[in-house]
Amino acid sequence: IVPCNDAGTCEELLWKGSNCQDGFCTNPFERGCLRAMLGNDGFSQKYSRQSADDSSVDELDMEAWRRRLLSTPRTCNSEDGPQAAEQGLCSVNVNDYAEVRLSSQNWESAFVLSWMMQIIYSELVGVPSTIETGVFDKNVNFYDETNRMDYGQANRYE
Repeated sequence: IVPCNDAGTCEELLWKGSNCQDGFCTNPFERGCLRAMLGNDGFSQKYSRQSADDSSVDELDMEAWRRRLLSTPRTCNSEDGPQAAEQGLCSVNVNDYAEVRLSSQNWESAFVLSWMMQIIYSELVGVPSTIETGVFDKNVNFYDETNRMDYGQANRYE
């Protein structure tokens, strides 16, 4: 959670699109991390790479990926509010997949890996996913409106 006095502070500290709400910055990635990153004008260019024999250059059109990701919101999960899809924060799950629960417990490295998997599931694959902390009232969901990063509990294997 990042305290603030104005939206400029939030955008400076976090990312474009973060606002100051009730004294705290909102999550600029609530609608999707890839959407926020690829919505930036710096990603609208085409990239190229050398072929293996260095005799020609293949064009990789990142613009096609950008258009696809910008046109489809992330998939809603069970921690999104009932009106999240109507507000455009996410889209209703149209797959036959149940929600995937990723375990983070209380390790920061597991938080980061869980966030990466949540982005892949929710934004690329279209499968709803949430992050399990092991404690009922603790939240480390990447898409949480206020960027909560609560520590869960560790299991003791004795």
